[in-house]
Amino acid sequence: MDYGTLLADWRRYLSPSLDLTIALRGFHFGRYGNTMKLEEHGFRPFHLGYETLIRGYEYSSFETRECSVTPESGCIELDRLFGHRLTVVNLEVRVPLTGTSRYGLIDIPYLPVELVGFADGGLAWDGDRPATLEFSTASLGRIPVFSAGLSTRSSLFGVLVLEIYFAYPFQRPVKGWHYPSLSLPPSLVTGATRSVSQALRGACAVVPAGASSVEQHDPSPPRPQTVTESPARPMSSAVPPWLPNLITGIRIALVLVFLVVAEAERAAATTGAGGRAAGLGALAVFLAIGLSDLADGWVARRFGLQSQSGAILDAFADKLAQVVVLAYLTLSTGPPFTSIPMWLLLVVVARDLLLGGSWLVTALQGRPVRVIHRPHGKIASTLLFFLLLGVLAGLGPGLVTPWAVVVAAVVIGSTVQYGREGWSRLNPPGA
Repeated sequence: MDYGTLLADWRRYLSPSLDLTIALRGFHFGRYGNTMKLEEHGFRPFHLGYETLIRGYEYSSFETRECSVTPESGCIELDRLFGHRLTVVNLEVRVPLTGTSRYGLIDIPYLPVELVGFADGGLAWDGDRPATLEFSTASLGRIPVFSAGLSTRSSLFGVLVLEIYFAYPFQRPVKGWHYPSLSLPPSLVTGATRSVSQALRGACAVVPAGASSVEQHDPSPPRPQTVTESPARPMSSAVPPWLPNLITGIRIALVLVFLVVAEAERAAATTGAGGRAAGLGALAVFLAIGLSDLADGWVARRFGLQSQSGAILDAFADKLAQVVVLAYLTLSTGPPFTSIPMWLLLVVVARDLLLGGSWLVTALQGRPVRVIHRPHGKIASTLLFFLLLGVLAGLGPGLVTPWAVVVAAVVIGSTVQYGREGWSRLNPPGA
């Protein structure tokens, strides 16, 4: 029997600031040959649902109620994850909550903890299992699968990487959001584990903190020095300099708490067990997210702790909270929350992709990344915040849609204005 194996693994790491890393991976592994003969000789197809490939599709998490029967499969939702050829793409946005004094919001090098926002996608197929390239949540064919969510990741004693994640698998609409799942991704050879070990030995390797499903073999590359810090200002000795960033890190963690609480309340309301208090827990957590946004900015200004890296981290936390809560209230239909129109989610995500893309272009050009808050941007964020707050408080569909129209109009106008300012900076007059 003759067959060939192809392995391709591409990775890229971008660090617009010391407290923010964007990790990208493209991965393909496949057997090429007669698939029937491969299986006759005991070669089983690969499984796409391992947490190190795509989170939210673990084999053991599937339930009978999710399965759709087709002429070719007794459960197409599960069978589409098997094939002799796998292609995977991963995107992670990482913030080191604890770590060394230089690469963590809090200086605790013995227990590095990383907060991660992720998006995964992949496809399993082979010669006898052809696939169709389309994005669908209701297809009964072999199509790509995607997931997105949040996770926390920690290195235990420089030997083992522990990850707890909360994922939404888009091609499993019956399942919906996963409650936090525990995984132990391969970590003995990851760059993250090596960097933690070096930190424990007193070395200061310039690598992103934490391990990742995006990092399986190679250590993370050095962080480019692309961020210009604000000039030193007098600070109160009673306030640690990392306090604003700690508050921002708590806000990021509260986003994960919101998903857990909101999903629990939605499940209770669906079964009629929520009572009159349904939705109040999610509302309280969202209010805490908003208050933490005010608190970190006030502490930084009051005690002279502003920095450009802190501003970048704060902007990331704001966008993360807005998009995750908006996506949840858009995709998770049913009581106790009124659904938000899908087009508003698309407008907000498009804005953040454009702004995030401009940051990446600036960083790749070797220019300092600066976050400048404009009045139109603050107005757009405030209107969106109160829309989400209203929906969580029980705002009806008759008011949600008109308010969403206003928010979308302001967001589009703000995005156009930011685009003009960015273009003028990249192409100054006379350049």
